[in-house]
Amino acid sequence: MPPRRFPNCPPPVEPRSERRVYEAADALGPDWLVLHGLPFSDTDAPPGSSDREIDFLFAHPAHGCLVLEVKGGGIGFSAESGRWHSVNAKGARHLITHPWNQAKDNKYALVRKLKRIARDGRTPWITHAVCFPDMLRDELPRDATTDDDITLDLSDLPRLEDALLRAIAFSSGTGPRPHAPGPTGMRLLEKLCTESRTVSTLRHSLRETKRQQVELSDRQYDILHMLSGNPRVAVSGCAGSGKTLLAVEKARRLAAKGKRVLLACFNVALGQDLHDAADRINDTEPGSVTAGHFHGLAIRFAREAGLADVPDYGDEHSDGAYYTDVLPDAMARAADATGPRFDAVLIDEAQDFPGDFLTAILCHHTDPDDGEFHIFFDANQAIYTRS
Repeated sequence: MPPRRFPNCPPPVEPRSERRVYEAADALGPDWLVLHGLPFSDTDAPPGSSDREIDFLFAHPAHGCLVLEVKGGGIGFSAESGRWHSVNAKGARHLITHPWNQAKDNKYALVRKLKRIARDGRTPWITHAVCFPDMLRDELPRDATTDDDITLDLSDLPRLEDALLRAIAFSSGTGPRPHAPGPTGMRLLEKLCTESRTVSTLRHSLRETKRQQVELSDRQYDILHMLSGNPRVAVSGCAGSGKTLLAVEKARRLAAKGKRVLLACFNVALGQDLHDAADRINDTEPGSVTAGHFHGLAIRFAREAGLADVPDYGDEHSDGAYYTDVLPDAMARAADATGPRFDAVLIDEAQDFPGDFLTAILCHHTDPDDGEFHIFFDANQAIYTRS
């Protein structure tokens, strides 16, 4: 059986270097945990250097943990300047950070991160190594800080487990062997990297949609923690910054607490994506999420309230007043008939909601003045309104 991996999808075909390491990891057994492309924030780092990404972290409960920095293509070192550089297929050189120092710095940053989330402050022992998937060890330049035992090359990929164990054994030295992760350490790593860190959702665009796992960054998790302590927050971000992902994850967390959540947007295509995401949440959580675009929700609620005078023209009606007046009015009247049903209201792409739309949808909130109400918006993308 292959190892447990997160995320459980290979890196892009290009650059090929990380893909080759990922594929080589297929031969590792199921006791191994493989994390790749792991982003995190190092709050102890100087400003401007806090955002980090580890190429690979390999962990085994009985052997140890290893941070692996991957450097594709060629590599060179200038003894005169003391600087390292990469060499691409065309022979062009680009200055890079010292590979082994980069791996070591990421290792220490990860240890600090784990100590902050460990309940007892104990973290698994972690070492580091560098892999050059496109070169042989004899071709590599050397300086005083490099060592063959913590250097993996092209020949190590078919025997990746042996190479990992060699690097771990070298770093543990001849003294007492540092403690292996064990079950507790492995759970800590999974808590950092896999537990609730992905949201099954449909990332949307107006041209196409496709299902994929989307990972939350540490900064996005900071926002979610802020949302948990503040019932009414407006979150602003540019296109592509993950606002919809945050809204879906916030809805899931509220549903996990048994809450009834209304998640609304303005765009029809996005509304279908949110509806599908809500269906998946409702399959696993004790609470419930109702989601869709505003006008579709207005029609649905009007039907549930028995408002026979509200026509359903779908998305084909040409009368603007149907969307700007009739359906918002129906949304509010439906709440009068059924009573408020939601413990929390979340609005995505809120820049497109006129004020009376928000007023109408809040009529369905059990505590519209002080209850959970979060809006996610991009002021630069107000397509339908200047509100």
